[in-house]
Amino acid sequence: FIMILIIYYILRDGPNLKRYIMQIIPLPEDQQEMVIDKFREMARAVIVGNGISGIIQGVFGGIGFVIFGLGAPLLWGTLIGVLAFLPIIGAGMVYFPASLFIFIQGSTGNAIGFLIYNLIHSSITEYIIKPRIIGKEMKMNPVLIFIGVFGGIKLFGILGVIYGPLILTIFLTMVEIYRMEYKKI
Repeated sequence: FIMILIIYYILRDGPNLKRYIMQIIPLPEDQQEMVIDKFREMARAVIVGNGISGIIQGVFGGIGFVIFGLGAPLLWGTLIGVLAFLPIIGAGMVYFPASLFIFIQGSTGNAIGFLIYNLIHSSITEYIIKPRIIGKEMKMNPVLIFIGVFGGIKLFGILGVIYGPLILTIFLTMVEIYRMEYKKI
């Protein structure tokens, strides 16, 4: 929910936010534009990465509902896809209660199997596929994206999934500007 609000206000107030950022960045205008462009690129890559990740998790989550005999796989798969936008806890908001439901119905093995199935495909999507997508969009090594995400989580909690890669991008852009301005490091 917080992420949706942040995106809404960034989209709504984008030009004012850009103007403000340009005023506070102590760089010449061409370098300011470079920082803003890289920031915009990363924001787009994160949104695309989260979107594709959500679709993948939703599809596999729905398939899990079919495999384990739970009802309404299309509904639950769609909900999983939407909730996957919430870092770390998103899709788990469906998986854990569904596993508990299976367990309460007396099928301990299926409950554990359902949970493991969903944890595996969600982890692969979040920690392997998503960084690759974002890295490809940014033309950046996925390992750097991975470091940005986990560094961001360490510093900012759940919102660090977004902030980490953005801060990393700004840092790398500043290094690039430094190298251009002062030749080679």
